[in-house]
Amino acid sequence: MFDYYRSRIQKHGTGVKNFFLLPWNITMHPESLSIGDSIGAIMLSFLPIVFFFRKRPPWINAVLVFCLIAGGCIYFFIIPEARYFIVIFFVVAPVLAWTLENLRQRATRISFLVKIVVLCNCVFSCAVAARIFYPQCKAAINPEYRRAYCQKYTPFYEAFEFCNKEKLKNLFVFYDNQDFYYLKTPYHVDGKILDKINSYPNSYILDIGLFPDIGPGRENTVECLRYS
Repeated sequence: MFDYYRSRIQKHGTGVKNFFLLPWNITMHPESLSIGDSIGAIMLSFLPIVFFFRKRPPWINAVLVFCLIAGGCIYFFIIPEARYFIVIFFVVAPVLAWTLENLRQRATRISFLVKIVVLCNCVFSCAVAARIFYPQCKAAINPEYRRAYCQKYTPFYEAFEFCNKEKLKNLFVFYDNQDFYYLKTPYHVDGKILDKINSYPNSYILDIGLFPDIGPGRENTVECLRYS
C-alpha cells in the first residue's frame, strides 16, 4: 500500500525542492496527493503575502514554524498524502484570516479585488461540493436512482436485494461488515458456522469474499448457500 501511494506522487517527485513546491502541487495537481477535487486557490493566492508583512505577531511566526516542521515530518517520514496535512490546514487558517484582514486594511485600493477573489473561491468550493454530493442527494430522494446508485457503489448489493426479497430465515454470515446495512433480513454472525451447520436445518450462509482467510481466489465474490 505504501508503494502504491508513493507511485502516485512520482509525477512531481519528492525531495526538498518538491517539499517547498507542495502548496503549489496540492492546489494545482491535487490528484497526485490523493485528492479527488480541487481545494481551491485561496490559500495559494493569499497566504504567501504574510511574508511581506515585516511586523507580524509572535503567534504568526510560531504557527508558520510549526507548519514547516509538521509538514516536513509528514512529507519525509510518513507519506505526502493530502489527508495527513489536514491538521496543517486547520492550524494555518487563522494566519490566512490575519493576512486577509491586514491586506484589506493596508491596501485599501485592492481591498475590493481581495473580496472578489475570496467570494469566487467560496463559490468554486460550493460548486465542487455540489458536484460531489449531487449523486448522494439524488439517491436519497429518488428511489429508482437509489437502486442504480447502490448497485454501482455498494459491494454485493444484488445479493442483499435477493436476501431481502426472499426473506431468508436462519441466515448466517462469517463476519460482520458495514455493507450489511443494506441487508434488512435478520442474520447471525458466526465464523465457525460450517463446523456446526448440521445443527441448523434449512439455514442459509451468505459468504462475501472480502477476507483473505476464507480461501484463495475468493476475494470480491459472493455466494448464498442453503443447507437442508
